[in-house]
Amino acid sequence: MSQQAFPDQSPGYRNAPPAVFADPDVYDGLPLEGYPIPISQEALVIRASATPHYVLTMILSGSFGLLLLAVGVLVLVDGKFAGGLIVCLLGLAHLAFGAVLLSMRTTLDAGGIHTSSLLGTRDHPWPASRTGFFVRRYRGIVMVIISGASAMLVTPEGGAVGIHSLSWMGLSLRRLEAKGMAELDRIWAWAVARGYTRETGRYTELHGPRKRLQLQLQRREQERRHGLI
Repeated sequence: MSQQAFPDQSPGYRNAPPAVFADPDVYDGLPLEGYPIPISQEALVIRASATPHYVLTMILSGSFGLLLLAVGVLVLVDGKFAGGLIVCLLGLAHLAFGAVLLSMRTTLDAGGIHTSSLLGTRDHPWPASRTGFFVRRYRGIVMVIISGASAMLVTPEGGAVGIHSLSWMGLSLRRLEAKGMAELDRIWAWAVARGYTRETGRYTELHGPRKRLQLQLQRREQERRHGLI
């Protein structure tokens, strides 16, 4: 891709906050919405702790874990060892879950897309087409009004991998989808400009269990709405 696709001297870049260019090699997070990702960035690190969706989940999980620990201690003091131990273990499990969420991050660089946490790291190659990225929409806990969406990567084998930290919360599923697709457009354009991948037009269907096939239907509808197919 030519430099014209990312005009460093465009008005948008001249007015961009200095934080966008904070590191010449690695950017911690994504530049502000509306700005292209500078070609000078060799890698992007996106942390789960920087997104409201994961922050809320971490707070809820940690708070519930502390509450269970307090109840468990009271039960132990009351002489009910077995019951108190079970409640304490449940509390520790919730705290551990929150710690795992806090450690989750995604690194995008020349080697591919790397998702990591306290549980380990998984490495995935860049997709061979923009269609290798999509946005999963959902409603979850306390989601009667609040909606959620997260970025997904299609693996060469037809699997679907969640990209840690690229998730959003809001009232409208359509707006969240549009926001997510815009972010993925920026990432894809940056990766192509850096030479990390290229558009081959290759399309990989999601394969596997029924849940994944339902996700494929959602993905195809999304691609039609956004003109990818």
